[in-house]
Amino acid sequence: DATVAATGPFRDAVAAFSAIKQELGVAPDERPVPLDDNFVMAFEVRFDVNFDELGDETRAAFQTGLARGDPNVTSLKWKRFYKFWQRTGTSMEDYVATLPAPAPRV
Repeated sequence: DATVAATGPFRDAVAAFSAIKQELGVAPDERPVPLDDNFVMAFEVRFDVNFDELGDETRAAFQTGLARGDPNVTSLKWKRFYKFWQRTGTSMEDYVATLPAPAPRV
């Protein structure tokens, strides 16, 4: 239930995801959201992350860690990613810099 999620332990995650969707012009109830360049840019602005400085490998690690092999971001995937970040107690930029690089495709 969206009401429970918006008032429970994921309130901040839901608010952040909603803000990113709003920035992208995506309807609040639209799911999933494409993990494209626009999503990445909205994420950078929202969390003060600069992938130009962090590098392509860090950006790829972020996209893999968030979408888990899918080209879309769902609310559930976002909450999981957000929860793991919150556990670190670091800035989002510091967190994404520690994500493991995606495994090479064979």
